[in-house]
Amino acid sequence: MPERDHEIHGLTPDTTDPEELQLWRDLGQIRQQEPTDTLRRDFYRALSQNRQNASRNPVWWRRIFMQPLVPAAAALFVGVMMGLQLASNDIQDRQIDQLSAQVSALTATVALNMLDADSPGLRLEGIQSLAGAAADDRFTGALLLRARQDTNGAVRRAAIEALGPLLSDPEVARQLTPLLQRDGHVLDQLELADQAMAWGSDGFKRQLLEMARQGELNAQVSEHLLSRVKAQVSI
Repeated sequence: MPERDHEIHGLTPDTTDPEELQLWRDLGQIRQQEPTDTLRRDFYRALSQNRQNASRNPVWWRRIFMQPLVPAAAALFVGVMMGLQLASNDIQDRQIDQLSAQVSALTATVALNMLDADSPGLRLEGIQSLAGAAADDRFTGALLLRARQDTNGAVRRAAIEALGPLLSDPEVARQLTPLLQRDGHVLDQLELADQAMAWGSDGFKRQLLEMARQGELNAQVSEHLLSRVKAQVSI
């Protein structure tokens, strides 16, 4: 498609990605004032810096940024929002909601890719990005994998914490229960015990307490569980 077909207010996107081009066209449908020269310069400076950083990163990181360019899309969205004087009409509100949803979806895609990064720090960042996100089978499955199999303890515990609000789901609870085997990681088990007492169903809590009474849990974990129960009863 000729470059001029994507021209908006004298500007053309520096991309050939279909999703980025669609986002650019959607933005062009919103009535807006011209961005200031300062805002335009800041945006292109940030876009240039992102691409320079991506070119110095490992191959997996470049692949993320060569896909829908989330940081650039987010910067573009925020920049346009700052330059808009929005009219309070339903059509414009729907356009903003649609753009927000697109940016959120692209951000989630990057976070999921980060969970497979070699760096534990990047995996942690990906988990933090997904924490609190709306329940989604992709997110839940990725977090369960990190909680059960990650080689880094901090990453495992962060994943367990992120899954806490989902422990009322019997399937999530079932998949995390094997972490409580006596030969497992004690710190992971203590984190899971805390999350279970905070978020788990009554059935899951009873199951853990029965495991503690039967000696199926690490002694430290059993003691911690029982102390949490006593604390809740005394409140």
